[in-house]
Amino acid sequence: MARRKKDTRNKTGASDDLPGKRGNTGKFHGTRLAFLEERREDFQEAFENKGQKAFFEALFADYWARYPWTLPFDKEPDESETRLLPDEETLSDEEQAKKKETVQSMQQSLMSWYRSRQYAKARSTGNPFLPWLAQLRKPAGPAPKRIADHQFYMHHADFADKVTEEFNRTWPAEEKDEAYSLAHRNKVAIKLLEQEPPSVRARLEVEITEEYEKQKAAHKAATSGLPSVDPADRATARQLLSTVVKPLLEGIRLFTDLHLTLIAGEAPTEPGGRFYTVAMHAGKTCDSFPRNLTEFDRQGYKTHFVHQFYKYLRHTVRRVLANDVLMYSSRIA
Repeated sequence: MARRKKDTRNKTGASDDLPGKRGNTGKFHGTRLAFLEERREDFQEAFENKGQKAFFEALFADYWARYPWTLPFDKEPDESETRLLPDEETLSDEEQAKKKETVQSMQQSLMSWYRSRQYAKARSTGNPFLPWLAQLRKPAGPAPKRIADHQFYMHHADFADKVTEEFNRTWPAEEKDEAYSLAHRNKVAIKLLEQEPPSVRARLEVEITEEYEKQKAAHKAATSGLPSVDPADRATARQLLSTVVKPLLEGIRLFTDLHLTLIAGEAPTEPGGRFYTVAMHAGKTCDSFPRNLTEFDRQGYKTHFVHQFYKYLRHTVRRVLANDVLMYSSRIA
């Protein structure tokens, strides 16, 4: 095991709190918690140097030497008592299974304890991208509200003409400014809806609820960044790809000072079909005439970059294309 540092904490008061989760004492307490805390700096070093495997191998060996698998988890080891482990050969099948389950479960908990705190620490230190990326996850508008029954009714294909007919019949008698026409149309819709039989009102109630749930799901998906599976939405997303992603690449370049290229595409699924590709770049050469990757060497870019991508795309479709000569449809953003 790597170096150990003397634990100066009050072990009886040890807490297993995660950053941002006050009051959560976690699974480990007492000397077990102190045992883990003593090695947090060792884990940090292993994490930064890709040495987690060696760290956990040593940790497990130390842990089981101090807390044998036969010791109940809610019991502290008695330092004055020598605990003898049963001989492996004398264990029954049931005891072997219990040992395996205990060891695997505990070792998973030990790894989770360190990793969850590492990730919580990373989140708490701040991510320079977060304020910027958060803007990409905001839905276009506020959360949807359930439409009023009469408003749904007045726009429903089965009843809109009926509402319009009654509106046209009664509106002239109101003798009001055109600005009040919408209020009157709503009044007409409310009256007609009340006159509908219960079966119609019940059907409309179901339709309104279904539409509202659909709108809520779409808004939630937009908020969480979940993709739409609607082909029309995907087609729109492709049209907007460069509009959305190009500023993203430029932003990453500003944050990192890196040069970036993104190429996206789809192979044809039928013989004679066209490849669809789009490429975007951020960053240019420092020549007297600054050029991006495409402009730097157009033929080389096409030969060594785009054609290689086409070769890759051909292996992303299940159907084997019969012809070797395919039509290319690509654009550069």
